[in-house]
Amino acid sequence: MDAAPPVRQRAQDHRNRERAFESGQRARPSVEAMHDQLRRLFSMDHSLPLDMTLNDGTVIHIRAIGPDDCCLLSQGFAQLSQDSRFMRFLGAHPTLSNAELDTYTAPSDTDHVAIGAMAGDVPVATARFVVMKDLTRAEIALTVVDAYQAKGVGSALLR
Repeated sequence: MDAAPPVRQRAQDHRNRERAFESGQRARPSVEAMHDQLRRLFSMDHSLPLDMTLNDGTVIHIRAIGPDDCCLLSQGFAQLSQDSRFMRFLGAHPTLSNAELDTYTAPSDTDHVAIGAMAGDVPVATARFVVMKDLTRAEIALTVVDAYQAKGVGSALLR
C-alpha cells in the first residue's frame, strides 16, 4: 500500500489524537504546556536580531519590537494602502492612535511577542502574537507594507 501524502497523514494523525483525547486514552496537554509551546514557537529564541535575504535578493533585518519603535511603526503604517489596512484591521483604519502605538510597541515577551523587519532604514513588516486570556489560543497578526508584499517577508517573519 502506498504511503499517504503528508497532508492527509497529518489530518489522520490529528483525528487519531482527538479520538485518543475523547476516549481518555491520552490526556490533553495542559494549558501551561500549550502556552509554553506557543511561546517557543514565536519566542525570541531565534537569535534575534538576524538578517535574511528575500526571494528578490533584498536583505531584511529582523529584530524584536520595543517601546522606542513608535516612530518606525507609524512610518510603516503610513506605507500601507487602504486595502492593506482594511485586511489587517478588518475595517477602515486611517491612523494608529497613541494607545495603539503604545500597545503594539510594548510586548511582554510572555503573552505578547512582536518582531519587525527593516530593509535598510525602511520598516517593512511586523509579526506578533498575543496569547488569549484563556491561555489556550493566540491571536496572530502579520503586516507587510505594500511595496514588500509577495517577496517572502511574511514567510521570513514566521520562520
